Amino acid sequence: MAYIRTETADDVIDTVKDLRNQLHTGKVWMSAWPVLDRFLERTHEMRPVWENIARQRLSEAQCHCLVEQLAYAGKYASDEERKRLKDDHKRLIQLNEDIREHAKLMALKMRERDALLNRNDFIADTAYHIIDLTNQAAESNSRYRSYIRDPLVVLRNRYELKYWPSISDVIDVVAREQPEIVFLSEADREVVRSRGATVPDYLRIIFNHIQNVREDICRLPTGFTLSDDSLAILATVTLDLPEAVSTESVKERRNQFSKAGVRGAWPHRADAETRGDC
Repeated sequence: MAYIRTETADDVIDTVKDLRNQLHTGKVWMSAWPVLDRFLERTHEMRPVWENIARQRLSEAQCHCLVEQLAYAGKYASDEERKRLKDDHKRLIQLNEDIREHAKLMALKMRERDALLNRNDFIADTAYHIIDLTNQAAESNSRYRSYIRDPLVVLRNRYELKYWPSISDVIDVVAREQPEIVFLSEADREVVRSRGATVPDYLRIIFNHIQNVREDICRLPTGFTLSDDSLAILATVTLDLPEAVSTESVKERRNQFSKAGVRGAWPHRADAETRGDC
């Protein structure tokens, strides 16, 4: 590549080729390879998109970051990825509930065992002190053995058992926890909550990924956007849809997302980032 600022579609195409070659050489992000391959195989169809980008005179670094995010958006917007995300979220909810129930039952059974041991002349060959259990759990952790274990053992020997929480007390805490699953990505949250329509989910994801580049060290120019025509072409090619996405449907959805404050959906608010110098 030999440009200071993008001027032609070929500048952007060269960046796509360069990114594809980089990923193939390192064999990383293999799930994004098909998206980049489609970008290049359908060059004629994609040319208006590359021209739209080139006109906004991106630096080489800005263009590389943008193309990278366009490819990653395609990866995360695939039917398989969106289904995996929803299934994983559903499974996490179920696992949290299962863990609470199992912990509750486990604490109850441990207290019952302690009661039977105390009532009779029985001894169970098991850890009864929280420090003993911690030491066993961390026996393969060299940092724990080097820095933490000995001071804890000193404390264990200094204070008798009544000063420490029982193992069943600790498990009770797990049983009482009600962890909320927090989405680090607004786009992921909306995809999980959506009805699963492919193109709207894709638009949420691509807006989010373009916003990532706006906030990256090599920020996109102030006011950077893609035309609705370009978004429609990107959706069609990225998702490898059998029928072309209409510009009108993209415009309608973009306006809806923008009014709803979806991350990255333009027109941007007044606090848009200033142009970077990458």
